[in-house]
Order: sequence, then structure tokens, then C-alpha cells
Amino acid sequence: MIANLDLFAEPGRSYDGGMLTSFLMMTLLTQFVGIEGQVRIAGNRGPVRFARVELLRSTIPVDQQYTDFDGRFRFGFLPPGQYMVVVEYQGYDRAAQDVDVMTQSELVMIELRAPRTSSQRLAPTVSVDEYLTPKNVQKELDRARKEMKRKRWVKAEEFTRRAIEMAPDDGDSYHVLAVVLFEEGRFDEAEAMALKANDRPHRIADVHLLLAKLYLRNGNSAALREQLESYLKEAPNGPISDRIRQALNPRTDQPSPRR
Repeated sequence: MIANLDLFAEPGRSYDGGMLTSFLMMTLLTQFVGIEGQVRIAGNRGPVRFARVELLRSTIPVDQQYTDFDGRFRFGFLPPGQYMVVVEYQGYDRAAQDVDVMTQSELVMIELRAPRTSSQRLAPTVSVDEYLTPKNVQKELDRARKEMKRKRWVKAEEFTRRAIEMAPDDGDSYHVLAVVLFEEGRFDEAEAMALKANDRPHRIADVHLLLAKLYLRNGNSAALREQLESYLKEAPNGPISDRIRQALNPRTDQPSPRR
């Protein structure tokens, strides 16, 4: 068993253990996503400590926090959708970036710049992917993600496979393709691509959550646990890491049996 089901039962209502476990894990794996990132100074790329970061959805504030000593921030337990991340720090221009969060957590890099003069132009904020992925590959992945938002899976697959041809060692490209195949119901192919993503360098630990979903579908509890544990190793402070720990190692307040 992955979790002590008594912890999740509602008073006066009984559940089938296997059904509740599946419901719990599917909710855990599919309901929430997250936005993680870092705030840096443009040019020297130094991290910005204690910058105010606000998260908005449809211009409505959702949450706010301050960056840590490494300039990092994280908003977890978010329903999929469109958000805006706004950063303010004394002595620098306000920066904002739109983020579309779908089936996986998003990584963003936001740069702060000093107030511009008439001879300066303010460069747009960019995604962390631009620093780590070749531009031609990123272009194809961006096209694929746009098609995914429109649920045009055939076109999304076409662009993603093109990205893989350009950079066959980029694990994140295989991950995107695995998500597309999963949405199409091609689960065996999705698993194969997700495993290829896992075998290659990748930045987003959500590949393990995708594999966990697949193993949840076919009832492979051992592989499910392995993937959730792998997620925790790669993303110990991820958006749903605490919930995964609770599911894997539930607290029990029952007293030990007397001898």
C-alpha cells in the first residue's frame, strides 16, 4: 500500500481501498502544477535576494512571496491555466512574464534591469529554456506547445519529433513528445518516450510524474513508487513534493500494539 487509507476516509463514508488509492494518486498527479523560477540581474546574471514576486491570474492576485538567497521562488498547487509573474525590486524596473501552465510545472527566468535611459532598450524577459536549449530546438518546442494548447496533437507531435531530430540527446524534447502521446491515448509509446527522456539530461522532474501516471493506469504499484521517489530526488522542493511524501510515507497516530 502506498498510503494508509484511513487518513483519507470521510466520516460516515466507506471506500474500496484500491479505488481510493487510485483516486488519491490520480488527484495527486494530475490536479496541480507549479511555477518555479529565479530572478537575476541582467548582464552579470547575479541572483536577486528578497525580490517581491507576485502571481496573478486574469489580473487577480493569486499569491506573493520573496525570493530566497539564491533568487529563487516557487508557486505550487496551481490549477492549469494562464498566469503572470510580476517582480519588483528597489532600484530596478518592474518585470513581468506570462506563463502558460498545462500538464507540467514551468521553469522561468526573469531578469531585472536598471531604469532605462533614452539611449537604452529594455530587452524582454525570457524563459530559462532559452539559456539551456538551442534556439532552433526551442523554436520547434514552442510551436509544439502552442499546438498542444489547441489540442492539435498531430501537429504537436510533428514539431516535437523535429526538435528531437535536431537534438537527439535533449531529454526534455522526449518528455514533451511523451505528454503528446499520453494525451492521444497512445500509452505504450508515451512510456517509451518518457523512459528515453529519463535516460537523457532533462531539467524538469515532471517526467517522473508522467511515468507515475502511466504505471498507475496499469496497476504497477512498485514502478509507481519508484517514479515518485525519483521525482523527490530531483525536485525535493517541487510543487507537490510534500504531498508525495505524505502519500508514500503516511503518518500513523495509532498506538503500537501492547505485548
